[in-house]
Amino acid sequence: MGTLASEYLDRSMTEQGLTNAQVAALCSTTSEAVRLWRKGARVPQIASVKLLAKTYAMEKHRLRPDVWDAPRVAKKQAPSVRPSRPVAVTASVEKTRSRVTAASKA
Repeated sequence: MGTLASEYLDRSMTEQGLTNAQVAALCSTTSEAVRLWRKGARVPQIASVKLLAKTYAMEKHRLRPDVWDAPRVAKKQAPSVRPSRPVAVTASVEKTRSRVTAASKA
């Protein structure tokens, strides 16, 4: 039995119907190397992990947890509410607007 990363790779390849030869061709390596990745005897190089993640929608942090941390889930924040103006300030602003409007009409 391999590592969690090798089990993830094996499961992902099986679900997508990928052969060792297909993955090897993408990563410019041998089928034997891919077999060893799936077995957990070796780990893919970083460039290979990036290709696998991009091409086959695999998660980099699951293929090489020693290199990438798991993505952090952002905490849900309460929506920011802009405080309303106090009534006195609103009335003052309206008076100023009416004076400016009246002065510009004159």
